[in-house]
Amino acid sequence: MPACRLRCNAADALRNELQAVLVAREQQVAPHSRARTGEAGTDVTLRVEVLCMEPRWGEALALEQPPARCQPSTLRALARNLGKEHQIQRIELKLVEEICGLLDATRRRNFVGGPPAG
Repeated sequence: MPACRLRCNAADALRNELQAVLVAREQQVAPHSRARTGEAGTDVTLRVEVLCMEPRWGEALALEQPPARCQPSTLRALARNLGKEHQIQRIELKLVEEICGLLDATRRRNFVGGPPAG
């Protein structure tokens, strides 16, 4: 097997392992976060940031879909870097950013994360 393929396989394995660790962390933190904030969905900000660093924009976009939650600054970075094939999602993320800029912290949290769990 060529060295390049070995490196690619190793990188894929490390990526998968990191994502699995982050998913486990999200699942561990989610009940405490929901109890504290009342927000629905899981905060996937860290996984989205990791994917954006690679840059795996399409995977990051797929991950941040509701009911998942993501920090507005991470959504901004994602929106800035999406290609033309994701033009509609870029516009949607920019609209979310603009709306969040008009809301106070509580309303912004409810808007981005969905209504409080009841």
